[in-house]
Amino acid sequence: MNFLEKCKARYEKTGSVLCLGLDPDVGKFPEDKGGIEKTIIFYFSEIISSFHSKISVVKPNMAFYEQSDFQPG
Repeated sequence: MNFLEKCKARYEKTGSVLCLGLDPDVGKFPEDKGGIEKTIIFYFSEIISSFHSKISVVKPNMAFYEQSDFQPG
């Protein structure tokens, strides 16, 4: 199954075309969960879990993660 077919199947399941962009602004995260990686995973896992029935696609914005100065708060 190619990407377009996966998108179509997900749309048929959810009735939604919502794309969740994962653009972390770690300075706005409510709390540190024991390091940047754990904090990001926890934060976005909570969001995805809350809205999974309406999300069709998840898109991480790699530019945020590739920054050499990417540090929490």
